Amino acid sequence: DWNINNILFDIRASGGLVDKYEKALSEEMAKLQWLYGGGDLTEFPNFKFPGESIVCS
Repeated sequence: DWNINNILFDIRASGGLVDKYEKALSEEMAKLQWLYGGGDLTEFPNFKFPGESIVCS
């Protein structure tokens, strides 16, 4: 039965939407950290290229 009271009851009974989202996000971040060798996945990577700089003119 799709009425608002049943939907709200289901959300409250399951721990809330935010809790579900945070749990799913945490699980996915753990999977990505395992796949890509760890590190902080919330920051853009810092690339360093050794050797000479190439200048285009």
